[in-house]
Amino acid sequence: MGEFKVSLDDKSFSFADRLSSAQCIAYKEESEMSFNLMVTSLDVAQKLKMFSYGSGITDCPLAWDTHGRSIYFSHEGQIHALNLKTSEVVKLTDFEEDLEISWHLQCSADGERLLFKLGRTLDDHRWEASLCTIETNGSGFQVVAAGPNIWQSAANWEQDVLVWSTTRCEIWKSELSGNNSLLLINAKGVAHQLSLSPDGEMIAFELHDGLYILSTVDSRLKRVVADGKSPSWSPDGKWIAFLKGDCDLWLLDAETYKFRRLLRVIGGGFSWEWKPRREFWRVRPVWSQDSRFLWFGLTKVRRTLTIKDTRHNGFPEDDYFRKLSPQEQKKMRKNFREFAHMDFFQRNGVVDFHENKVWIFNENWHDVAWAPKEF
Repeated sequence: MGEFKVSLDDKSFSFADRLSSAQCIAYKEESEMSFNLMVTSLDVAQKLKMFSYGSGITDCPLAWDTHGRSIYFSHEGQIHALNLKTSEVVKLTDFEEDLEISWHLQCSADGERLLFKLGRTLDDHRWEASLCTIETNGSGFQVVAAGPNIWQSAANWEQDVLVWSTTRCEIWKSELSGNNSLLLINAKGVAHQLSLSPDGEMIAFELHDGLYILSTVDSRLKRVVADGKSPSWSPDGKWIAFLKGDCDLWLLDAETYKFRRLLRVIGGGFSWEWKPRREFWRVRPVWSQDSRFLWFGLTKVRRTLTIKDTRHNGFPEDDYFRKLSPQEQKKMRKNFREFAHMDFFQRNGVVDFHENKVWIFNENWHDVAWAPKEF
């Protein structure tokens, strides 16, 4: 199959065995079909397992308390707080069983409130969602924005700006209280991976044809990178990290809109025998709060069978499958054929922009969050 490795396109950087900084990061570690909440320093001097998710996994980021006292996370549809001093875990919410926390969980600048997306699936094509806040002790629940079409969101607590996209291809803006809602634009598609500039005046996001910048002041829209995906604005406002496909990490100058590729996954001898889903494993990069470090996850996917291969028909026809309607069975068979028999190779890493070094490691990290400066 050939060698699989990561190549640096920006030759001013070099690889490091590990990074010397004691900066800490929290992440979910995949282990034997379960996830653990981990906290580690980049110099690997300390590494602690703080919580085991078991099989109850939700797609939601981690949120540090701005003073470094707690980490907030979702589990089994509820928000929990992990006290980093005592390792005690406290459940903050008691939502109905069919509700779940997804896509967004963020702590306010003063450490007093949490913002999150709360949703309920109605059927295969319908759901309802709300953007909500609660105090970090679990009281004071408020709905900021609600509707059947809310998709993804981003917030800037310092500038009191909340933005969100909808499945109707809209992008909205409001204050974090929910007041003064304003429709910014009807886009050419559903906006994904919204990221706000530090001054709250610009949004970076992806559409099907590339990376866009939208002004929250006058709604000016500009496509800055064709095929750019998963933007992440640096806290100092200078850079936007983004991906092309799943396996190329790029940097965009937020002022000039000039961009360059930093590194990429190469090798593997991959043969695209079938129409690829190259973005299926895409993960947005995450900046440290001082903009020194950037975590990334890059993946290369190889499909091992063609659509005509009979081994794609090995779907287990159990009782659950037999109870489905013919239309539902057809849809499930199609999905199984499309996602079956993939080999994927993932590399996680951290870029140190002060020392121009890149650390690549073999562990599979998910939903990472950098510790605040006070930690």
